[in-house]
Amino acid sequence: MDMISSPLIGISADMERRSSGSTESEYFLRCNYAEAIIEEGGIPVILPYDTKHVVETVNRLDGIVFSGGMFDIHPRHYGRQPPYQALNMKETRTDFEMALMDAAIEKNMPVLGICNGMQLLAVMLGGRLIEDIGTDIDGCLEHLPFDPPTKASHEINIVTDSRLHQIAGTSISRVNSLHHQAVLDDGGVFVSARCCSDGVVEAIESSETPFCLGVQWHPEYKTSEIDQRIFQTFIRHAAKTKQQ
Repeated sequence: MDMISSPLIGISADMERRSSGSTESEYFLRCNYAEAIIEEGGIPVILPYDTKHVVETVNRLDGIVFSGGMFDIHPRHYGRQPPYQALNMKETRTDFEMALMDAAIEKNMPVLGICNGMQLLAVMLGGRLIEDIGTDIDGCLEHLPFDPPTKASHEINIVTDSRLHQIAGTSISRVNSLHHQAVLDDGGVFVSARCCSDGVVEAIESSETPFCLGVQWHPEYKTSEIDQRIFQTFIRHAAKTKQQ
């Protein structure tokens, strides 16, 4: 794709204080999110937390990636109270991402939710979350393993009649893992993949837009063939959006 036809892809970012005691904050995002988009022909744009102009922002984009992050969505967004002291919430980011995702789905824009982004997608579609896998699921796999995310750590079982299966071209794939929460498998959202060993939800999808997919793992690390296929398909749909 050339610069004129390349789709413009927004990516939500994280935000932290520059240092302890500093009054300055900075947005940050791992390079491999942007690199995964560039490799497939997209142009990445990091999105600041501007809730006042989400509709205008969405109108200028062709697709949005909701990135991961080591924080939790406040349980009030899915009708529960926080029972665990370990919850680490970033409500400014969550409020912005919820407004952004709502506008994107309303416009039928391609949406890819990664890790925390998948959990946000589930909540926006009416689902709920498991607040801590190790606490709530007996005998579960360690989903925050010592293995780095550059290494695939477990297998997933992909539902045959899902879009993810069409993308992957297989029912079994290996993925990395880096999370302590998960989507609750209670029928609230369409689950398209589960962890083979303990059934924890690994992917969800929706027909709300031509491409609306959430994955619990981090495909930007490109640890398996399915990862590249996800970004290829996402960018292809974003390119179609640009042409409309």
